[in-house]
Amino acid sequence: MFGDETNLRAVVLPAIRVDNASVATASILVSPPSPVAALGLMRKIEIDLQGVGILPTGWNPFRSVAIAVHEFEISPGHRRIPPEMPGESGDKSGSMVDDPEGRLVCTLVISAELGNRDVLGQVKDFLSANVRRYRFGGGRIIRSGIMGGETGGGKWRLNPVETAWNEEEFQKIVRVLPPGSVLADRTWQLGPKDEADHRDALDRLLDFVVAVKRPIRAKGEEDEQVDMTRVPRSDERWEWRKLTPGWLVPVAVGWRALSDVRERIGMRAAENVIGHVWAEDVIGLGEWVSVRRAFSKPRDGYRDVEGTAWAYRPCPPQGPYLVEGKDL
Repeated sequence: MFGDETNLRAVVLPAIRVDNASVATASILVSPPSPVAALGLMRKIEIDLQGVGILPTGWNPFRSVAIAVHEFEISPGHRRIPPEMPGESGDKSGSMVDDPEGRLVCTLVISAELGNRDVLGQVKDFLSANVRRYRFGGGRIIRSGIMGGETGGGKWRLNPVETAWNEEEFQKIVRVLPPGSVLADRTWQLGPKDEADHRDALDRLLDFVVAVKRPIRAKGEEDEQVDMTRVPRSDERWEWRKLTPGWLVPVAVGWRALSDVRERIGMRAAENVIGHVWAEDVIGLGEWVSVRRAFSKPRDGYRDVEGTAWAYRPCPPQGPYLVEGKDL
């Protein structure tokens, strides 16, 4: 939490505009780029900072990244995939598949153990000059910052910045950002699986994200106290309601291996690639919380800002490979 680690600083990429990002964040999900993609971008920036000598080789001070989305839209897209076995058929062009693309404006807040002010200034200058070289979720970063003036004209008035890791400084930045929502980890709400519950993981997840038509409760009345058989279907007492409040959504949080790691024909030949593994997506539960409300008073025993700092979860070498949301 804020104030627990005095050596932490925040590196903020405000209002970055991304074009042509992949919205297929998992085999069953269509959403803005996942926390896995945000952590991949964070790690790529860290490697490049080491490459230019701003960070010493082997020093990895970046710890987590928070994601706030201000705008998001999906457009139809297509991509060509090569034939499965090139050379065995007459058609070598492959086939076209649907691949919807996303355009978004988002803010990334990276926590880093950077106490040296000189290094912080160099990191900020590097990002200001090079942020448009990067890709986020497969999409190209067009710009970063907020245009001044009521009509959007003028100079950028909030470029990549670094700030202290405390709530007061965060609130100053939040007040300048466009309205939006920050993604928080709520996987803990799923809880451990009950032995008497024979539903699979997908059904349990849907309980939290699907709205069900239920009778409107009287004040102080619980669902189990309503005799649903006595409420006519045409009655106006019915409403759509979810199991829990909040904008809860499924979110891709990593991969789980389905096979052993081994060399296979056609695998990518790159440095540090040791083999190929078949894997499946791991889906968790997230909540989109208003950026303005994220620093409000506690709700139902926790603050909305909790679980918004996404980081790699310590995992054994054989996997699974997961990320999780920690407290800011």
